Amino acid sequence: MKFTIKKELLLEALTKVSKAISTKNLIPVLAGIKFELKKKKLTLTASDNDITIQTSIDSTDDEEFKIENEGVLLFKVNIF
Repeated sequence: MKFTIKKELLLEALTKVSKAISTKNLIPVLAGIKFELKKKKLTLTASDNDITIQTSIDSTDDEEFKIENEGVLLFKVNIF
């Protein structure tokens, strides 16, 4: 998975989905944000036991967001 994105675009998406992450998760996978990069779109998903928030950023032809390789990863978030 490889992409280039403007900091502001990624920060806006992270701010949206991070509202679903609980500080008291007993299930480790629920303490993370899923990044799914496919052809022309980056989808971020976060969930706790009650809600799921998902947002997408569409790829552009300019320098704001470029996709080089597709992939999926779970980024663990530490909230104190």
